[in-house]
Amino acid sequence: MYLPPRFAGDDKVGLELIQAHPFATLISSGPQGLTIDHLPLVLSEGKIWGHLAYANPHWQSFNLSSMTAVFHGPHAFVDHQWYTHPGQQVPTWNYTAAHVEGPLTLYHDYASLMNILDKLQDRMNPGPSWASAAPEDLKLSLEKSIVGFSLEIRSLQTKLKLSQNRSEQDPFRVMNALKASPRAMDQEVGQLMENYFRREETKR
Repeated sequence: MYLPPRFAGDDKVGLELIQAHPFATLISSGPQGLTIDHLPLVLSEGKIWGHLAYANPHWQSFNLSSMTAVFHGPHAFVDHQWYTHPGQQVPTWNYTAAHVEGPLTLYHDYASLMNILDKLQDRMNPGPSWASAAPEDLKLSLEKSIVGFSLEIRSLQTKLKLSQNRSEQDPFRVMNALKASPRAMDQEVGQLMENYFRREETKR
């Protein structure tokens, strides 16, 4: 990922992004080229956990020594008219993303699959364990219908493109415009910008 230093986030911010936006893109490279899937991934115990359908051929070609998961955070269009001197500017896009790279471990056994499904359930809608309530025949059928995996976080890159490259007033003009937008994701980016620049101010 192209990552200018001014847009780089630390690991703490990256892990928070992964927790808040668990739907990810899983990418592997093999003899046939890139293979890509989109699926929910859960951060737990310092690893990324997920599962694929057994019928999905992707898992059979996993490069277990190196996999990449891309987590997309909120993003928003930035209108050039929001800048102090709009006639001298072009529109752009603010966004956040985290890339996790590392070796992968596959799981086919019943206990591991139940554990992974419970992690997903607990992350998205905490409550009674899914495995504890599901019929036994349904749970047993999962050994033949899904493949679980965990991804070790060997490398974590986090990008926060939040107008840090703009002049002193422009980031706040963009932030206020996004916070006033009727679109929920615009508002989320505006709030991220406010949080980011507030943290930066406390560092000075």
